[in-house]
Amino acid sequence: MSHAAELNPKDAEIQNFLGVTLSQKGQRAAAETALRKAIQLDPEYGSAHNNLAVIYLTQNPPQVELARWHYQKALAAGQGRNAELESLLDQSAQPAAAKP
Repeated sequence: MSHAAELNPKDAEIQNFLGVTLSQKGQRAAAETALRKAIQLDPEYGSAHNNLAVIYLTQNPPQVELARWHYQKALAAGQGRNAELESLLDQSAQPAAAKP
């Protein structure tokens, strides 16, 4: 996949797929870079916004507001709803239970 990105670095779809692949391999920083590049190439690329939201929400510590912003951009671009991501966003909005 990275060879395809080298051959055609201005293809947002290739950058998106590269980001997903890198994320699956645990290379989160490189995945974020590829996904951000996909969005830079095509600001209305809903799938890349969705994938970037997942990266931000599942990192430690999570960047909840950034994840929420990218997810809203994904929805506005016509990306289908992501029930799992919405559940994680809802959970992150819950106040932490008071400790005894």
